[in-house]
Amino acid sequence: MDNKLLYSFGIIASFINGLVMPLFSFVLANLLSTYSIPDKEELVSKSSKFALMVLLIAAINGLSSHFKYYLLERASERWAVRLRHLGFGKILRQPQSWFDKPENATGKLTTILTTDTESSKNLIGHFAGNIVFGLVSLLGGIVWAFFIGWQLTLVGFGLVPVILIASEVQVYVLQKYEKTQKLATEEAANSFYQTISSLRTVFSLAIESAMESNFQLALEKPFKIGVKKAFICGITSGFLDSLSYFTKALTFWYGAQLVSEGVYDLQRMLIVWTLVIFCTTSASQMLGTIPYYAKSKQAVKTINNIINLPIISDAKGITPDKVLGTIKFDDVKFSYPERPDITVLDGLNLTIQEGQTVALVGKSGNGKSTVAALLQRIYEPTSGSIKLDEEDLSNLQLRWLRENIGIVSQEPVLFDMTIAENIAYGKDNSTQEEIENVARQVNLHDFIGTLPNGYDTRLGSSGSQLSGGQRQRIAIARVLLRNPKILILDEATSALDTTNEAIVQETLSQVQKGRTTLVITHRLKSVKNSDKIVLVENGKILESGTHKELMTKRGEYFDLIRSGNL
Repeated sequence: MDNKLLYSFGIIASFINGLVMPLFSFVLANLLSTYSIPDKEELVSKSSKFALMVLLIAAINGLSSHFKYYLLERASERWAVRLRHLGFGKILRQPQSWFDKPENATGKLTTILTTDTESSKNLIGHFAGNIVFGLVSLLGGIVWAFFIGWQLTLVGFGLVPVILIASEVQVYVLQKYEKTQKLATEEAANSFYQTISSLRTVFSLAIESAMESNFQLALEKPFKIGVKKAFICGITSGFLDSLSYFTKALTFWYGAQLVSEGVYDLQRMLIVWTLVIFCTTSASQMLGTIPYYAKSKQAVKTINNIINLPIISDAKGITPDKVLGTIKFDDVKFSYPERPDITVLDGLNLTIQEGQTVALVGKSGNGKSTVAALLQRIYEPTSGSIKLDEEDLSNLQLRWLRENIGIVSQEPVLFDMTIAENIAYGKDNSTQEEIENVARQVNLHDFIGTLPNGYDTRLGSSGSQLSGGQRQRIAIARVLLRNPKILILDEATSALDTTNEAIVQETLSQVQKGRTTLVITHRLKSVKNSDKIVLVENGKILESGTHKELMTKRGEYFDLIRSGNL
């Protein structure tokens, strides 16, 4: 059933459920008044009739309550799932610079897509149904009671404006605390995420106690805010509850006065009194949802900010029929958006010819990996241009560009899925035959065959079930499946031991054939056979040439080799 239709029927059920209390109040008052009838037969007849009406009202209440909760909760669950889907889609289409901002840390985003969507669904589930129920009960009771006896009705509902004003004050105060607590909770969630995602490092450094203390400190702030919020909520809720009982006492006293003065008879007084008491009680249920409302409203604001994010389309731009692989950096300057005062690349000029292997070397922090990031358009250059086959990268379709670039990083990113699924991510609609072919190319097919589930073996978190060399070769197989014309090797062997490094290096040597390759490394054995070696320092090229040429020159590259830093 369509979500809007579910929601509409849920609201109708809430409306019917709201009418139950005025009806019950009226019938109950009439039932009670029958006990003053002196004639026994008339008493039994009328009391039986009103008792049957109570049973009918009970059936209506049960059915309407069921459909109110079921339909609205089902609609809210669908809504929450849709919010998560839309939010996740928008987040995936943000540039890297957006993720670099502290307010967009991974832990915070995870909290928004899980906890906040769960809180927001209360708006159309728990809260919306109770609001309709409370308003219908309250307004229905006021109109009916006013029609029967306006004097007692005015007294009984006279405190409603006070209750509403107190409720608005409660909402206003709680929203302020909710916003502050939410931000503090997101900080704590991010601390937890950073610790768990780096668990091996935590274990290796034996800093579990320090991480636990940091997390405890992060939890202190939302806890203190929560205590203040609970105090405010307790005061306002207590005040609203006391007003409800005060209303009952006042109306009962004034109703007795009206009966004693002969203005009302007992039946009329009981009808008005029960309408006032039961309908204000129903309305108080509506007021009880105020804390949920404050939390949900703040959650919706946060999710709305995510959903309304502008996206960078990966389908705009030209898609050349053929890729030769010539790359040219022309006077490229770059600073990270979060650190605009620090220049990472300062007028870089670099040309990589078709099929050529070029190695970028130099000390850490001099912009080597930034070159790779700019080539993939993870970031855009501050000034200058980057061209692929004489076409500016900014004119190319982003998806097409990345499909034609394969990257093998220092730490391969594998998912907690099967080996086949991890490799298959390299290409849409890949077949099992293609997956096995690339596994053979990286000398992994025989090993996979020895596993109990073969290609259907799950790798665990980050591929923890395999050795470093095996994980790296799966990552290379994934790249090969895509068959890119351009290959980026970013410290591809630096995290491996000597044995695994030799195996992976041999594999990479085969993979590089016929491809334009950019190698970023600190290891001499990885660059010696490159067509060109480029020494980068402070975002500029100091020297370039083959290994032999640079050694003969006895410049900065020679000093780097002699110092043992390469």
